Amino acid sequence: MRVMLNSCHAVELIELGEESDETVRVREISKRQREPRVLTLDECHRLLAQIDEEPYRTMVILDMATGLRCVSC
Repeated sequence: MRVMLNSCHAVELIELGEESDETVRVREISKRQREPRVLTLDECHRLLAQIDEEPYRTMVILDMATGLRCVSC
């Protein structure tokens, strides 16, 4: 997200104000404690088999397409 904001700012698509991503940073907060476990294809299929209702199914598919990770594993 930060790279996208900086790129938009560089080509003058947006103005970065006082509360932008450039001015609000917490050092070393994004360091991972451990490597996230990515769901396998079989796990994704089993998860989708459990969800019949929309828009929840579409939300889960979108999460899978954009990098869903198992947080509590």
